Amino acid sequence: MRSTQFNSKYLIAKILSYVLHPAIVPVVFALLFFSINAPLFDRVQKIYILMSIIVGTYFLPITIALLFYKLNILKSLEMHNRQERKAPYIIAAVFYYLTALALKLVPAAQLLHLFLMATSIVILVLLAQIPFYKASAHVASFAGLLAAIIVLSRMYNLSPLVLTLAIAATGIIAWARLEVEAHTSAEVFAGFLSGFTPIFVLFYLFAFK
Repeated sequence: MRSTQFNSKYLIAKILSYVLHPAIVPVVFALLFFSINAPLFDRVQKIYILMSIIVGTYFLPITIALLFYKLNILKSLEMHNRQERKAPYIIAAVFYYLTALALKLVPAAQLLHLFLMATSIVILVLLAQIPFYKASAHVASFAGLLAAIIVLSRMYNLSPLVLTLAIAATGIIAWARLEVEAHTSAEVFAGFLSGFTPIFVLFYLFAFK
């Protein structure tokens, strides 16, 4: 019975690790921002922003990761070996930065631009830790989203439900990464700090300068 429970928990955690992938976070943030500031964007701008984010922060980085896997540069797409994370992280940071520049063309998208710039910094912070340990990118991404939502809650008086969902998602993905033994508790905590701190600081400075 205990073995069955373990396997069930592991399977749920594995599924959650795929569903709550870091690549979905920029799109989630963009959709949230659109819902808050709907009148600021016309249909063309929304399509441009979403397509830029999907291509720049999801499609291109994942395509290159698949290519690396095909060329045997990566032994696993999950990158269990922390040294394998270096090249994908550098590439992701560059794509996030370029996508942020693309969003700068839309004046009303300042916070979206800032979020992607801040996320590229988060990726570099994760990269800097690779020689020492494997900080959780999953937790870092949702901690960054949580940090942004905390500041947005104060700026726009968001429903408490939004903040509650962000906290829940961060906690759930932290549990999932521990359950599948992808990280130690210290690496999950390092991921949280790496994602939360830069984005909270940058958003706070932007919002209340």
